[in-house]
Amino acid sequence: MSNLWKKDEVREPPALILSGATPIAKEKTNELKKYLTLNDAPESRSDEEVEHRWTVFNDLQELVRTWIREESMNQGMSEIEANSVGGNVFQFGSYNLG
Repeated sequence: MSNLWKKDEVREPPALILSGATPIAKEKTNELKKYLTLNDAPESRSDEEVEHRWTVFNDLQELVRTWIREESMNQGMSEIEANSVGGNVFQFGSYNLG
């Protein structure tokens, strides 16, 4: 039996584990974090660095949405219409910012 999904086949995603991580999974996670830190991997960033990145990302997202709203109104949209226009910034790359 093949594990590949057929092109037109609809499948439900697997259920989430709601019970949390097992003690072994937690231990292995800690081992991985130590390994990444020792090897100066990007994933070993401090909580402050991660928080700063999210703050910058959220500020950028807000600036983009404000700009889109203003440009929409400059092109003749009403304020209500401009507020409904969407726009997003997506993370990608090694630093999760494009």
